[in-house]
Amino acid sequence: PAIFGGETVAQLFVGRDSNVSDVYGLKSGKHFVNSLQDNIRHRGAMDRLLSDRAQVDVSERVQDILRAYAIGDWQSEPYHQHQNFAENRYETVKEATNRVMDRHGAPPEAWLLCVEYVVYVLNRTAHKTIGGITPLQFLTGRVPDISALLRFRFWQLVYYKVDEEECKDWPSASTERLAWFAGISDSVGNAMTMKLINCETRAEIFRSRVRSADESAERNLRVDQNDFSSGESESTPPSLLRSKTEKEAEALKNATADALN
Repeated sequence: PAIFGGETVAQLFVGRDSNVSDVYGLKSGKHFVNSLQDNIRHRGAMDRLLSDRAQVDVSERVQDILRAYAIGDWQSEPYHQHQNFAENRYETVKEATNRVMDRHGAPPEAWLLCVEYVVYVLNRTAHKTIGGITPLQFLTGRVPDISALLRFRFWQLVYYKVDEEECKDWPSASTERLAWFAGISDSVGNAMTMKLINCETRAEIFRSRVRSADESAERNLRVDQNDFSSGESESTPPSLLRSKTEKEAEALKNATADALN
């Protein structure tokens, strides 16, 4: 199951002419109709729905949606999945996801986040089959901004700024928290809003005030001392340093108490 949402299935949609890809996490294959509605809501109704004739793809509910939007349909011949254009894109996404997770040490439960990240990158990568432009440019006519992709790598440790409402115990706690970078949001905040997984709570959050945790000269040692794998601090608080006068005063206090006893 995927981290945070618990999804076990991913549904991939691929534009036949543009190569634009969209992926949706599902709890089971039976929820395909929901992903179809989301894709229509996001990209608009397609001309035809091409599939491999899986039962969920040709169900009565799906047919009702196709009728409502006047969408044609076509299915590949049984045992000839290569006839489906999306199969080639699926293999590309799968191989790239495995490579990214291997190179950056992402845990298995981050698979869906990595698939979404890979699709986000591919949609903004030029392809020779569409004239050397990006799929999103082919679809929309606008060159996509890739600035957000240049800041962090997938599953990189980062610090994000905590708002005043979240940090009510200052100065006892730091105003930053540690998280894993899991992608870029396209529906929350501005164009530089990052999708993060909080290291302590494993919750998915969206923040734009984010910086790398790899820079040794800029490390937040108060945050780094926590061992988030166990949820406990890996070191005990150090004892307070006291001056010679304080030590002498405490020794005199103890001697007086002994004399009185």
